[in-house]
Amino acid sequence: MSTINYTVTVSGGLFLVDGASKPKLTFRDGDTYVFDQADSSNASNTFRFSATSDNSGASEYTTGVTVTGTAGSAGAKTTIVTSSSTTDTLYYYSGDTAGYGEEFSNSGYNTTSEGILKPIVGGAGEKWGPMLNHSIDQLIDKTVPASGGTFTGAVTASAGVIGNLTGNASGTAATVTTAAQPAITSVGTLTALTGGTGDFNWDSNTLVVDSSASKVGIGTAAPTQQFESYSTSTHRLRVSNANYGIDLVQLAGGSSPIINAYGTDTSLLFHINDAEKMRINNSGNVGIGTTSPGNRKLSVIASVADFAMNIQNNLGNGSGQGLIIYAGTNGGAGGAHISFRSPNGTTVGAITQNSGSTVLYGASSDYRLKENVVAMSGSIDRLKLLKPSRFNFIMEPDYSMDGFLAHEAQAVVPEAVSGVKDGMITEEYEITPAVVEVVDEDGNITAEAVDAVMGEREVPDIQGVDQSKLVPLLVSALQEAIARIETLESA
Repeated sequence: MSTINYTVTVSGGLFLVDGASKPKLTFRDGDTYVFDQADSSNASNTFRFSATSDNSGASEYTTGVTVTGTAGSAGAKTTIVTSSSTTDTLYYYSGDTAGYGEEFSNSGYNTTSEGILKPIVGGAGEKWGPMLNHSIDQLIDKTVPASGGTFTGAVTASAGVIGNLTGNASGTAATVTTAAQPAITSVGTLTALTGGTGDFNWDSNTLVVDSSASKVGIGTAAPTQQFESYSTSTHRLRVSNANYGIDLVQLAGGSSPIINAYGTDTSLLFHINDAEKMRINNSGNVGIGTTSPGNRKLSVIASVADFAMNIQNNLGNGSGQGLIIYAGTNGGAGGAHISFRSPNGTTVGAITQNSGSTVLYGASSDYRLKENVVAMSGSIDRLKLLKPSRFNFIMEPDYSMDGFLAHEAQAVVPEAVSGVKDGMITEEYEITPAVVEVVDEDGNITAEAVDAVMGEREVPDIQGVDQSKLVPLLVSALQEAIARIETLESA
């Protein structure tokens, strides 16, 4: 409880309390009241208490009362410690001269919700000066001095803050400390919270700040990453506006997290440096390099001086497969498994199912695409120029086969060969690989990211032979030979 100090002097045959002439005084049970009589005007007038006005009953009240020193001398004072058993209406008086004092009671005031005494307006004979001094003393006892200090207990303010605070009364912001105090249980409307050190735990792990590791947790007292949300039930992290959003979902008991985009006609977009690189539309169709994958499950569109797509299996043995395509029908002819088209969309070839067991490798050969059609001649002479050979490839010294050298066949049937003899091409290659940034569990970078170092080199542009393109020459030569045989036979 509070200790209230009054200064007592004497003037005109009356006690003056804090300068007020013989005022009515009030007390609150549990408070201590000290009446200082060191002023020399108090000589021969000791401040005392009685249950009757001016001690008319000749019975001094001494419960909880201590008289120290001699009135009018340094250190002289009368102290009364009140309690619930203190008589409700007392009177202070001079033990030596009549008429000096007035009422000292626990009536004539109200108590605010903060425990501060407040005078009742219009109270008969009420003296506001001592009462205001009393209230100010109580306020000072409940606040921090202007020079700074500490609230030593739980503080309840009318704004709704309940908790333990440190701060000052000079107008600068108070800070919340949890190292020495247990928790803040309610903040009402919190407009700002700045500064401060130490960990923070709100509402039993609803929000946790691990200041020593610079980590934030929701639902966990020990976040293992810079930000971690934990729950044993299904929970979501959501970023959204009024119509669209994205969730990171972990199902209760589920092993695989879910990325969920929602909204009307929603697509999930993937950007690098704020530029779209890939999207999945609301039909589950994927577009890489295009914002319109349409009805195709995967659309890859590129404008590069290289292949637009790479499928690579590095197993290095006969079990390493490349690509499997399911299409067509289970019996009879079906659609194209692979269709080859020029940039303007014209079909130039296809691999199609032509029965339940085989495929057809077809280049475009529709008569509607051709003109200047003439019969072949001299095919036997051209065929004799071809040089079929038996050989092995350098990387397979133990495996021999029949075939042609591309540039030799190109001299006879140019359309059967790709590339040019001794052709070279510039190739980009990786000199040193990229290094990924490494971050430890405390968020410290232990290895900086390093970009890959790339270079260019000249490599052979390998020629190829499509032996099916030799068939027309073979057929024509055979027909010429048959015609000669038939002529000889008929002679």
